[in-house]
Amino acid sequence: MESVVPLPQPIGAIEIPLHLSVTRLAAAGPCLLRAVAPLSELPERPSGPRAEFGRLAHTLTELAVSGRLGSNCIPGDAAEAFDHLLAKTALLLSRSEDTRRYADLRVAFTKWEWEKRRYLAVTAAEEAVKRRPLADRANSARHRPAPLTLARFLERKLQTAAEVPFESSTLRIRGRLDLVDRETLRDVRISDLKSGRVADSDGGLNEETALQLRLYGLAALELAPDRRVSLRVLSRDGESFASFGDAEIQATSQWLGVITSRLPAGMHVEAEDIAVIGRQCKGCELRPVCPAYRNAVSALWKSPANPWELPLDTAGTVLAREKRYSKYVTLKIADLAGRTVKIHQMYSETVCTSAPPQTLWFFDLASIEARMHKTGWRHPQNFHEVAMTPHEITAWTLRVFVDAAQG
Repeated sequence: MESVVPLPQPIGAIEIPLHLSVTRLAAAGPCLLRAVAPLSELPERPSGPRAEFGRLAHTLTELAVSGRLGSNCIPGDAAEAFDHLLAKTALLLSRSEDTRRYADLRVAFTKWEWEKRRYLAVTAAEEAVKRRPLADRANSARHRPAPLTLARFLERKLQTAAEVPFESSTLRIRGRLDLVDRETLRDVRISDLKSGRVADSDGGLNEETALQLRLYGLAALELAPDRRVSLRVLSRDGESFASFGDAEIQATSQWLGVITSRLPAGMHVEAEDIAVIGRQCKGCELRPVCPAYRNAVSALWKSPANPWELPLDTAGTVLAREKRYSKYVTLKIADLAGRTVKIHQMYSETVCTSAPPQTLWFFDLASIEARMHKTGWRHPQNFHEVAMTPHEITAWTLRVFVDAAQG
């Protein structure tokens, strides 16, 4: 956890870019700000162990696809390569004060969850190795291939490729495909690797993941309209597929056309005019600088029946500070909604509460009260940073800001 830093200014006017990120488009829902806000406007954010695991899994697959398992001191066996990358990740994370607490990525998962995620990552790498022709594996083991764009992959007679970038000025989208396979001369399969869950409440593929995959599919069809494209995701839920027939292609094309027409390239807009508060706010990295979110939270936290789950954030003035277990403190806060809120098990170095009283903002806390009720979402009044029981999770990506303007 980093020390308290000043709350950044909210985003003001922005210029709409030509190309839109597929990942951000799919996650944005109705909030266009999330889709187009410049990343340079975002405050630094700790990665967290789950994101680091995702990077590790992606690296393992890319090594397998490019034929580099067994070279440059990397074990040839996928499971051994996973452990090799895990040890390297632990070494890198242990060098920084901000990431040292989760240098061992296993601390963020139950034993069962860790084993399942590891199994899926290793299985995906093993599958990628099997799909490579023997001659191709030998050549790739000696030479690392140059970056391969989606256009070049579709033009050449390659079996598989990982981390494949694409950019379409016609569709106005760009992205990077985790894995592309040529199943037959005409059939292409695009796979996305997810470290978390992708199932919705009914057990099907959630809307965000399906949309992301279908946008990838549009990019492939633009380059090779005579190909048949299938869309797959590998996650902790296992293997899932997104339908991509004529109906889905037409619906996705129409949806993208509506979005791009509302976001003409080069147009300047006020961030607050295109921001939308809703379920997409959970997990959105823009919250600390989103003017709409910062203005709305006091009413949302006060409501006993929000229709969707809110991010586990809070803000307010510290009323009391209690030292616990030598290195932990509990803060008692009067939040912006007029409620009394407590944050338990915080590292003592996390927050400075010296006079005069100032408004503190906490983003990405954890809480065992975080659940939907029959009447809707009721924002918790008890949060924590460090897990103390098996039923709790640690707020690995917690950020704390001081709002001097409201002090």
